[in-house]
Amino acid sequence: MNKRAQLQDGQDILEIGCGWGRGLELLTKAANH
Repeated sequence: MNKRAQLQDGQDILEIGCGWGRGLELLTKAANH
């Protein structure tokens, strides 16, 4: 596996992680109301 592919995978994982973080944040806010 070359470095470029690894970097791309890392970026994808980060973006998915951020998406999950925002989703969880919205869910907890909704649950609190």
